[in-house]
Amino acid sequence: MLACSCLVAKAKLEDAKRRGDQKAIAFWSNPVHWSSYKNVICTELVLDSKGLKMSKSLGNVVDPMTLFEKFGADPVRWIFFSTNPWLSKRFGEEEIREAVRSVILPLWNSYSFFVTYAVIDGWTPNDQKVERTELDRWILSEFNRLIEEVTTNLDQYDVGKAAQAILGFLDELTNWYIRRSRRRFWKSESDGDKHAAYTTLYDVLEGLVRLLAPFLPFISEHIYQNLVRGLNANAPESVHLASYPVADERVRDRNLERQMARVQGAVSLARSLREERKLKVRQPLARMTWVVPDAGAEAELAPYLWLVADEINVKQIDIHSNDADLVTLSAKANFKVLGKKVGARMKEIAALIEELPADDIKRLDGGNTINVGEWN
Repeated sequence: MLACSCLVAKAKLEDAKRRGDQKAIAFWSNPVHWSSYKNVICTELVLDSKGLKMSKSLGNVVDPMTLFEKFGADPVRWIFFSTNPWLSKRFGEEEIREAVRSVILPLWNSYSFFVTYAVIDGWTPNDQKVERTELDRWILSEFNRLIEEVTTNLDQYDVGKAAQAILGFLDELTNWYIRRSRRRFWKSESDGDKHAAYTTLYDVLEGLVRLLAPFLPFISEHIYQNLVRGLNANAPESVHLASYPVADERVRDRNLERQMARVQGAVSLARSLREERKLKVRQPLARMTWVVPDAGAEAELAPYLWLVADEINVKQIDIHSNDADLVTLSAKANFKVLGKKVGARMKEIAALIEELPADDIKRLDGGNTINVGEWN
């Protein structure tokens, strides 16, 4: 690219000399004007799907045009955004399928879900007053956090971090917001709650396609033409001509983001425990104990207990500030490590360790040291 820019600059300089244009000569004589870009990101080696360097002799060279025809250009592009450019990249059909699964399908499914029910209900964006639920305010807050994170990373040319932030948000949009809001779209009555759900999802999708335009230019354009241009002929002709989204600090609710992250973490852990114990979610449980050591957590999380209970199908949730009533601590000597230090007294020291009181074990667990006999 730089070589092409230099050739163009030299051609322009020769043309200016022939014309005797001193201003143009001065401009094109300065190397500062030779580059067609200010910054460029170069990638490491692109390897085949087995991690081998592509070579004609090995027959593992991938034809990108074939992949474009089979999968489209967007998932092929995404592979180069999804990891840091200084890392070698595996490039093949399986990697592209993963890009389709992780980013293209969640985006398309969110868009398809919205359009399907908006068409059924005849809903279009309007100026009707919106009374948003806490879930609505959460996803809008998370989306504005995403805008800030993506913009900051792109300004620093860190496309890998920006792409990972997008993946995380798409998971929250599809597996939390839309999944938790489905009944709001399904219900027959067109009330204020349903309007709030439509408005919130539309606002997120409309902003999201503008945010994703540099990453996924084709699918973003397709969605934009239907969601935006299809409803407003005065909107910019292309998503690539529309303004890039700017984070609105007024929409952010960091406390809500923090509490919902706690809820999601608890739900994920509880589901893992159910799976470990082979207890399916459809089987109701009487009680769950949630240990949250942070000060004031019980009061902060009280409004969200119904959400956790609904997600994991449990009738009652008790929040504890510590696990003292739930866990019995005990200590045993590590013979392999301590044997080198205490030698023949290992048996004596091991007995002392097994008799340690709970307070001493807690201190050890917290990274502190204690005395065992004359040893510490």
